[in-house]
Amino acid sequence: MELTIYTAAFLLVLSKFLDCWTTSLRITHLEQEKNPLARFLMRKIGIQTTIWFIFAFTTALVLLTVFSALAPHTGQAVQWAFVLLAAVISVVQFAVAYTNYYGKLNPITRFMLKRYKRWNG
Repeated sequence: MELTIYTAAFLLVLSKFLDCWTTSLRITHLEQEKNPLARFLMRKIGIQTTIWFIFAFTTALVLLTVFSALAPHTGQAVQWAFVLLAAVISVVQFAVAYTNYYGKLNPITRFMLKRYKRWNG
């Protein structure tokens, strides 16, 4: 199980890095960012600062959750929940990186875009 948790964590960090890297490459103005929270932060602290702050924050959060998942008192249900959630989040982040890089929506980013539009009104 330990290897599975480390692999899930690696995929989380890799997919977030690719998301951040492709966002960093492609974004030229705030309106391109569809995530309202990220756009708010970009307005406050700058585009590149926000992108790499989010990457660092995510990486730290992943490390904390890995340590928690591997703690002696943690049951297998929690460990499997971490792995499954990490898999779902990684798929979404890989999909976002793909859309950022190629400029083409896929089913996941199309779904997310609809949700962001509803959130923004």
